[in-house]
Amino acid sequence: MKVNQTIQNIHAPAAIAIADGIREMESQGKQIFKLQTGEPCFSTPEYIKKGMVKALESNQTRYTYSQGIPELRREICSSLNTKYGTEIAPSDIFITNGGVSAIHYAIQSVIEPGDEVIIFDPSWPQYANITSLCGGKPVNVSTRANLCIPDTGLLETNATPRTKMVVLNNPNNPTGTIIPGDTLNRMIKWAYERNIYLLFDEVYDHIVYSPGFVSALQLDNYPLYRDNIIYINSFSKTFCMTGWRLGYAIVPEPMKGNYLKLVQNSITHVSAPTQWAGVSALAEMEAHQDEYAAMLGVYNARRVEIMKLLQEKSWEYIHPDGSFYYFIKVPQNVNDFVTDLLNTHRIAVVPGIAYGKDFADYFRMSYAVDDVSYNGFVSWLKKY
Repeated sequence: MKVNQTIQNIHAPAAIAIADGIREMESQGKQIFKLQTGEPCFSTPEYIKKGMVKALESNQTRYTYSQGIPELRREICSSLNTKYGTEIAPSDIFITNGGVSAIHYAIQSVIEPGDEVIIFDPSWPQYANITSLCGGKPVNVSTRANLCIPDTGLLETNATPRTKMVVLNNPNNPTGTIIPGDTLNRMIKWAYERNIYLLFDEVYDHIVYSPGFVSALQLDNYPLYRDNIIYINSFSKTFCMTGWRLGYAIVPEPMKGNYLKLVQNSITHVSAPTQWAGVSALAEMEAHQDEYAAMLGVYNARRVEIMKLLQEKSWEYIHPDGSFYYFIKVPQNVNDFVTDLLNTHRIAVVPGIAYGKDFADYFRMSYAVDDVSYNGFVSWLKKY
């Protein structure tokens, strides 16, 4: 089957029009306040760059293990086991080209043609696209009535005998919501009893503003149900390494054989110097906690400032406890709104319909942007 027959546009037509408009305006020399992209506004910390330089100078430039270099897998285990009290082993971990590859391999490892994957909207569009590419059927389930929080009731209502996997993005993109721990416990039990995989995408796990975040790895029943749990994470958001393309998965025992075959026959392995940079990122993270705390402080200050402005103007929004986005309800037609925002005010955001058909009256904006773009948005919001 051809790709163009299986994959939908990553974004809705309105979002594509925004991207085209940005390119056109930039070609005319106009400055755009870009709040549409989901990546940190900070550069990769210097100590991580030095880690790659050191690897290059010591000639760590040859083929290595498809599953990932042992040093990086050990550092990941040490970090997670210390943080969450787990007993993850290096043999459980696969290093991938960013989180998206980790997700792709996970879905492809278990999905047969026609199998269904439940995806809670609003959601990152690639979940559905990857499912389609793998021959599966994405089942997008709206959480609008639940303030964008998934629950087991929605699983009960939408699961069928063909359901093979459920995707949980926690903290969520685009809303910043966090799934309560008791809800996660019920979901894991529900999935285990039906032999359904839960795929946890926790790439924003270090960007949280409340004590409510609970990782899948620290749930009381994780050890019992771990063969039904796939854990995905990435260096992109926490370590400001989006362009480095470094992620990883914790893969349950029944999946490991298929997962390794997919890595071997697609990328062979992730760039060796990049993996060594990842070793530095984790091994020296504690010594650079002030730097990461400062980043989180900037995000949180912006989150609070925007929240106050939205409340003053009585705008509806989904309350964000994590990530670095706001999902805001617009006071008029969303296509007209975002188009006017770009053409008149040179502010670029993403229409909410890109994250689910039930959210056509929302837009997503990132506050992890450069100072000029952030201040441009705040100035506009104050005057609106």
